[in-house]
Amino acid sequence: MKKNIILFLMMLFIISLSSVMAQTMEQKEWLRKFSAEQDAKFKMNYLEAELFAASQNMPISYKNADGSIMVLAGHENGRLIYDATDNLIAARSVSTDKVWQQGGIGIYNLSGSGQILV
Repeated sequence: MKKNIILFLMMLFIISLSSVMAQTMEQKEWLRKFSAEQDAKFKMNYLEAELFAASQNMPISYKNADGSIMVLAGHENGRLIYDATDNLIAARSVSTDKVWQQGGIGIYNLSGSGQILV
């Protein structure tokens, strides 16, 4: 019985803390506005990078000889920025390379094609 009372009091304390630490409506609105502004900046930056890459006959994405993939992410100071998959050792250490299409065992054949991440 004493354990239940202590547990109840601890839960009540935790719940009261979460409401104290939550954002105010003004803070939530600021975060929504900031998020929308940053999203617009990112999309504009990427569009400009795509146009620049096309004008310079540079790829939007490509695959390196080691199997890593590079994808255009944006631009900064007149230079294109690419995101790259470059941690093949980590993929092998946790065996995710075994579920790739060109993976070791060929049972899973996972590619992610046709998937839309939201």
